[in-house]
Amino acid sequence: LLPPHDILAFNDYDKGLAYARKVNKPVLIDFTGWACVNCRKMEDKVWGEDEILPLIRDEYVLVSLYVDERKELDEPYVSKLSGKKMRNVGNKWADFQAIHFETNSQPYYVLVAPMKDGSFKILNQPTAYDEDVDAYREFLECGIRQFEAIQ
Repeated sequence: LLPPHDILAFNDYDKGLAYARKVNKPVLIDFTGWACVNCRKMEDKVWGEDEILPLIRDEYVLVSLYVDERKELDEPYVSKLSGKKMRNVGNKWADFQAIHFETNSQPYYVLVAPMKDGSFKILNQPTAYDEDVDAYREFLECGIRQFEAIQ
């Protein structure tokens, strides 16, 4: 999977968090979709801006979770939230988003600090589609400040 703007990105939550712990950086969880028009708009119109791209690329570990990824799971499971069988990777990430963040809209961005025990701490109020570059920069900078405060 090719991330936008050549940003190093993980499409697996656990691998992304493990890497973030190793390099001691906060994580930008990007709930996205292949068929998400607003996701591409955010990547093009906001992430590509000079004041945003270096923050994402250099200060965060990007974990992009595609809620419409059709790749079959090695082991399907039954969602604790919906009681439905989760059969593919997209189902897994949509279920994860609904369980942990009580929403299933995309794009949806969550800044977290990976904790040593494998869990995470949310750093600030998650955000959704908004092409306001200044607001997105403040969202990212706030996450960095919160991450540094708990180190």
